[in-house]
Amino acid sequence: MQIDPTKLAEARLARAMSQEEAAIASDLSAQTIQRIEAGNPASLESTKALLTTFGAEILCDPAVQEVPIELPTLRSFGLRLVRRARLAAGWSFDAVRLVFVAAFIAAGLGKLFLPASTGLFTGDGAFALGIFASPPAAANELLGYWIIPLMLSCAAALLLTIGRARRMALNRP
Repeated sequence: MQIDPTKLAEARLARAMSQEEAAIASDLSAQTIQRIEAGNPASLESTKALLTTFGAEILCDPAVQEVPIELPTLRSFGLRLVRRARLAAGWSFDAVRLVFVAAFIAAGLGKLFLPASTGLFTGDGAFALGIFASPPAAANELLGYWIIPLMLSCAAALLLTIGRARRMALNRP
């Protein structure tokens, strides 16, 4: 039982799916879909997953279309749920990262426009970081203009990690 690479690509495109979407739907990696569509043979597990997703129309021999397809096992169902949870977590972590990126950029650039009201203030045993309408009473500003490169570098570091959790979720079994 072999998968025809052209039939697989046609079935995927007929459903308006990218290779990444087909990988998610069949619980495979995008590299596996690319290899199979390039003409490399599929493993038994990959064949089962693709048959479950696209049906028997992707097989090379049309006489084999009466092959019964096994229902997904509890383990494969659990792995799909874990992968989807990882993707959802990746999106939510990216949203949180974007909020922090905006806050860091605002705090960094705020020092240029509101130098007396922006910074890391300390006083009465507490710390306060940000832009204030009026600085806390009896507070000392600790960073001065060093807050600008510090906040902008934190924002850049967070921007570099956006999307990483989703990519990791797609590459794990």
